Amino acid sequence: MKVSKEQAARHREALIEAGSTLLKERGFDGASVADISEKAGLTQGAFYRHFASKDALAAEACRHACAENYSISLEMLGNPDSDMAAFIENYLSPEHLDAVAEGCPMAAYANEIRRQDKDIQAAFVSGFEQYAELLQRTMPESLDPKILKSRSQLIVAAMVGNLVIARALKATDPILSQEILQTAREELVALATS
Repeated sequence: MKVSKEQAARHREALIEAGSTLLKERGFDGASVADISEKAGLTQGAFYRHFASKDALAAEACRHACAENYSISLEMLGNPDSDMAAFIENYLSPEHLDAVAEGCPMAAYANEIRRQDKDIQAAFVSGFEQYAELLQRTMPESLDPKILKSRSQLIVAAMVGNLVIARALKATDPILSQEILQTAREELVALATS
């Protein structure tokens, strides 16, 4: 049965959504084409009608996840009344710690991205740069532009890194995991608002 262009576009989007979720949750090696196809409600044949390889989907899923993360962040930070402290506290919250599949793709992909192909890496870099630029726009304009850029990059990297470490420690030492999040929240809020 022939699929309409609209249905084909919905299938492609379902695969990207499923890939985005499973890649964050299970990692690049832990999410198979079969898993992604099943989660999207499609066959592996349908997968290969839309993507030449799992890497091709992974690059799209990474772009999609980063764009989605950017949109959510823009809603929180994209107006003059933005509260950078609340944003950082939300990012480094116990809820985000547990929300791997629904959370920030940078934290989910950080440990694996260097082993992926160049297109996936480029999607990750683009997502990082967009995120840092968004944070930069919310920081005090009185700062030198070079300081704004470097500080926003540092804050993004520190948020991501602290979340990754807190997730890694949670099962073995949940108290230390929470201490890391708490300390990072306090220090990064001070840095972002000074």
